[in-house]
Amino acid sequence: MLLAVARFELRYLLRNPLLWLTAALAFALFFAGASVDGFDLGNEGGLLKNAAYATLRNYVVVSVFFMLVTTSFVANAVLRDDETGFGPIIRSTGITKLEYVLGRFLGAFAVAALCMLVVPLAILLGSVMPWAPPAQIGPNRLVDHLYGYFLVALP
Repeated sequence: MLLAVARFELRYLLRNPLLWLTAALAFALFFAGASVDGFDLGNEGGLLKNAAYATLRNYVVVSVFFMLVTTSFVANAVLRDDETGFGPIIRSTGITKLEYVLGRFLGAFAVAALCMLVVPLAILLGSVMPWAPPAQIGPNRLVDHLYGYFLVALP
Protein backbone atom coordinates (compact mmCIF):
# COMPACT_ATOMS: atom_id res chain seq x y z
CA MET A 1 0.00 0.00 0.00
CA LEU A 2 2.96 2.29 0.67
CA LEU A 3 4.15 2.10 -2.94
CA ALA A 4 0.62 2.69 -4.24
CA VAL A 5 0.37 5.93 -2.24
CA ALA A 6 3.86 6.99 -3.39
CA ARG A 7 2.99 6.22 -7.02
CA PHE A 8 -0.24 8.20 -6.76
CA GLU A 9 1.55 11.18 -5.24
CA LEU A 10 4.28 11.02 -7.90
CA ARG A 11 1.73 10.97 -10.73
CA TYR A 12 -0.29 13.75 -9.14
CA LEU A 13 2.71 16.03 -8.66
CA LEU A 14 4.07 15.40 -12.15
CA ARG A 15 0.80 16.79 -13.56
CA ASN A 16 1.15 20.01 -11.56
CA PRO A 17 2.10 22.93 -13.85
CA LEU A 18 3.66 24.83 -10.95
CA LEU A 19 6.23 22.06 -10.59
CA TRP A 20 7.25 22.34 -14.24
CA LEU A 21 7.36 26.12 -14.01
CA THR A 22 9.63 25.88 -10.98
CA ALA A 23 11.90 23.36 -12.72
CA ALA A 24 12.07 25.55 -15.84
CA LEU A 25 12.92 28.58 -13.72
CA ALA A 26 15.69 26.67 -11.94
CA PHE A 27 17.02 25.41 -15.28
CA ALA A 28 17.07 28.93 -16.73
CA LEU A 29 18.80 30.31 -13.64
CA PHE A 30 21.59 27.73 -13.62
CA PHE A 31 21.91 27.71 -17.41
CA ALA A 32 22.44 31.47 -17.38
CA GLY A 33 24.84 31.14 -14.46
CA ALA A 34 26.98 28.73 -16.46
CA SER A 35 26.84 30.36 -19.87
CA VAL A 36 26.42 34.13 -19.50
CA ASP A 37 29.44 36.29 -18.80
CA GLY A 38 28.91 38.47 -15.73
CA PHE A 39 26.13 36.32 -14.26
CA ASP A 40 27.93 34.51 -11.46
CA LEU A 41 25.74 32.13 -9.52
CA GLY A 42 27.66 30.28 -6.83
CA ASN A 43 30.90 31.87 -7.92
CA GLU A 44 32.78 34.39 -5.82
CA GLY A 45 35.08 35.62 -8.54
CA GLY A 46 38.39 34.12 -9.48
CA LEU A 47 36.83 30.67 -9.78
CA LEU A 48 35.77 28.87 -12.89
CA LYS A 49 32.00 28.84 -13.40
CA ASN A 50 31.93 25.05 -13.13
CA ALA A 51 34.58 24.65 -10.45
CA ALA A 52 33.88 22.15 -7.69
CA TYR A 53 33.20 24.86 -5.11
CA ALA A 54 30.86 26.78 -7.44
CA THR A 55 29.05 23.56 -8.32
CA LEU A 56 28.52 22.71 -4.65
CA ARG A 57 27.20 26.19 -3.96
CA ASN A 58 24.77 25.75 -6.84
CA TYR A 59 23.49 22.55 -5.25
CA VAL A 60 23.06 24.32 -1.92
CA VAL A 61 21.01 27.03 -3.61
CA VAL A 62 18.80 24.55 -5.45
CA SER A 63 18.29 22.39 -2.36
CA VAL A 64 17.04 25.39 -0.36
CA PHE A 65 14.90 26.48 -3.30
CA PHE A 66 13.30 23.06 -3.76
CA MET A 67 12.93 22.58 -0.01
CA LEU A 68 10.41 25.40 -0.05
CA VAL A 69 8.70 24.05 -3.17
CA THR A 70 8.50 20.50 -1.82
CA THR A 71 7.08 21.74 1.47
CA SER A 72 4.27 23.49 -0.36
CA PHE A 73 3.49 20.36 -2.40
CA VAL A 74 3.46 18.05 0.63
CA ALA A 75 1.32 20.45 2.65
CA ASN A 76 -1.03 20.68 -0.32
CA ALA A 77 -1.35 16.88 -0.39
CA VAL A 78 -2.43 16.66 3.24
CA LEU A 79 -4.80 19.62 2.98
CA ARG A 80 -6.21 18.32 -0.29
CA ASP A 81 -7.34 15.07 1.31
CA ASP A 82 -9.14 16.82 4.15
CA GLU A 83 -10.72 19.51 1.95
CA THR A 84 -12.11 17.03 -0.56
CA GLY A 85 -13.40 14.71 2.14
CA PHE A 86 -11.11 11.92 1.00
CA GLY A 87 -9.04 11.98 4.21
CA PRO A 88 -11.61 10.14 6.35
CA ILE A 89 -12.03 7.54 3.60
CA ILE A 90 -8.29 6.87 3.55
CA ARG A 91 -8.12 6.68 7.32
CA SER A 92 -10.96 4.14 7.38
CA THR A 93 -9.06 1.71 5.13
CA GLY A 94 -6.38 -0.72 6.26
CA ILE A 95 -3.51 1.65 5.54
CA THR A 96 -1.56 2.75 8.58
CA LYS A 97 -0.77 6.38 9.26
CA LEU A 98 2.94 5.66 8.77
CA GLU A 99 2.35 4.10 5.35
CA TYR A 100 0.16 7.01 4.32
CA VAL A 101 2.56 9.75 5.41
CA LEU A 102 5.66 7.90 4.21
CA GLY A 103 4.02 7.20 0.85
CA ARG A 104 3.20 10.87 0.42
CA PHE A 105 6.75 11.80 1.42
CA LEU A 106 8.35 9.29 -0.95
CA GLY A 107 6.28 10.55 -3.87
CA ALA A 108 7.18 14.16 -3.15
CA PHE A 109 10.84 13.25 -2.56
CA ALA A 110 11.00 11.45 -5.91
CA VAL A 111 9.60 14.51 -7.67
CA ALA A 112 12.06 16.81 -5.89
CA ALA A 113 14.94 14.48 -6.79
CA LEU A 114 13.88 14.56 -10.43
CA CYS A 115 13.61 18.34 -10.40
CA MET A 116 17.03 18.73 -8.84
CA LEU A 117 18.49 17.01 -11.88
CA VAL A 118 18.00 20.27 -13.76
CA VAL A 119 21.13 21.62 -12.06
CA PRO A 120 23.71 19.31 -13.68
CA LEU A 121 21.81 19.43 -16.97
CA ALA A 122 21.74 23.23 -17.00
CA ILE A 123 25.38 23.57 -15.95
CA LEU A 124 26.58 21.02 -18.50
CA LEU A 125 24.54 22.51 -21.34
CA GLY A 126 25.41 26.08 -20.36
CA SER A 127 29.12 25.35 -20.29
CA VAL A 128 29.17 24.11 -23.90
CA MET A 129 27.19 26.98 -25.41
CA PRO A 130 29.11 28.98 -28.03
CA TRP A 131 28.60 32.27 -26.18
CA ALA A 132 29.92 30.89 -22.87
CA PRO A 133 33.18 32.59 -21.88
CA PRO A 134 35.86 29.92 -22.46
CA ALA A 135 38.28 31.54 -20.00
CA GLN A 136 35.77 31.01 -17.18
CA ILE A 137 34.76 27.44 -18.01
CA GLY A 138 36.84 24.50 -16.88
CA PRO A 139 36.42 20.81 -17.57
CA ASN A 140 33.09 19.32 -16.55
CA ARG A 141 33.71 16.74 -13.85
CA LEU A 142 30.97 14.23 -13.20
CA VAL A 143 32.22 13.52 -9.68
CA ASP A 144 31.48 17.11 -8.62
CA HIS A 145 27.87 16.77 -9.72
CA LEU A 146 27.45 13.33 -8.17
CA TYR A 147 28.86 14.58 -4.86
CA GLY A 148 26.68 17.68 -4.89
CA TYR A 149 23.54 15.81 -5.90
CA PHE A 150 23.76 12.88 -3.51
CA LEU A 151 25.47 14.50 -0.51
CA VAL A 152 24.25 18.10 -0.61
CA ALA A 153 21.01 18.42 -2.59
CA LEU A 154 19.11 15.24 -1.75
CA PRO A 155 19.57 15.09 2.03
